[in-house]
Amino acid sequence: MQSQSNFLSNPPVGAHQSFCMKSPAQSLAMRIREAFPPVSRPPDAELTVHGNDCFHCSALIDEFKDERGGTFSPEHARWLVGELSLLSPSGFRWALPSYLAAVIADDADQDLGEFLAYHFCGDPRADEAAEREARIRVLSEGQIDCLIQVLHLVRSNLGSVYFSDVDEAITYLKLRKTRLAEQAGAGHPATRPEPKSEGSDKPQPESEGRSR
Repeated sequence: MQSQSNFLSNPPVGAHQSFCMKSPAQSLAMRIREAFPPVSRPPDAELTVHGNDCFHCSALIDEFKDERGGTFSPEHARWLVGELSLLSPSGFRWALPSYLAAVIADDADQDLGEFLAYHFCGDPRADEAAEREARIRVLSEGQIDCLIQVLHLVRSNLGSVYFSDVDEAITYLKLRKTRLAEQAGAGHPATRPEPKSEGSDKPQPESEGRSR
C-alpha cells in the first residue's frame, strides 16, 4: 500500500478512487495540498525562534540543513515531535504541510499527532503563548481549518485518555479561525503577508522554556 506520506507530490490511484471514494486520510491529504502551496525554506537564521543562540534550535537547524525545498520527508517530520515550539512563524508555515502529511500517513507514529495537539493546548508562559500566536497568524482561515480537520482525525486514532488535549487544541484553533474571520469582515488583514525569508515576523528572542 502506498504511504500517505507521499500524497503531497504523488496522489495515489486505486480501486477506491475508481468509485470516487476516498478515505478520510486521502481526503485530508488532498486538502493539505490545496491549502498549503509550498513555500521556500527560511534561511537558517530565520528558521527557529532563537537561532544558534539556543542549543535545541541550533540542533534543529543542523538537522534540516539539507532540506531546502518546499517539502521534506516524513523521517524529518519525526524530528519535529515536541519541537514545533522552536520554529519561527515562517519556519512553522514552511514545515507544517510536510508535518501534517506525516501525521496522516498509513504508518504514522502516534507521537506526531499527539504532540501536534500538545502544541495548541495547555497554559504556556506569556512569552511562549506570544510565540504560538505568532505562528498561527501566518496561517489563513483555510489552513487553520485544515489543521483542525487533521486534529479530528488524530482524535479518532488516539485513545480516550488524549481526548481532552485534542479537544482543547481544536477549541483554541477554532477561536483563532473565528478571530481571523472577524478581522477580515472588519476590513483588517486576516493574515500576515506570506513570509519570504524576511526577518520581520521573527519574535524577539526570549528564554527558552519550551513546553513538551
